[in-house]
Amino acid sequence: MRSQEEASSFRRFFQYVEDSGLRTYDSLVIQNASDIARESDRIRNQNNWTYLQEKHQKKRRQEEAIKRVVQTTDENGEDVSSENMPGKVSGHL
Repeated sequence: MRSQEEASSFRRFFQYVEDSGLRTYDSLVIQNASDIARESDRIRNQNNWTYLQEKHQKKRRQEEAIKRVVQTTDENGEDVSSENMPGKVSGHL
């Protein structure tokens, strides 16, 4: 009878070890998936941030170019900067 009790104790111990190992493995898999998702989110956010910054810089450069064009236009609506360009047609006949 003693050997049956020992065998039963060993089975319970090994079952406990196996169950503990599987729970630990499952926890590690879940943690790894979480880490991968977090890193993916970080990279996506970084790429979105870079894209938004570039978009903002492009818009700002366009607005600055428009301001420069408006500043070179005189009160009559003529482009002062184009007066010295060859091929400009005069308004007089």
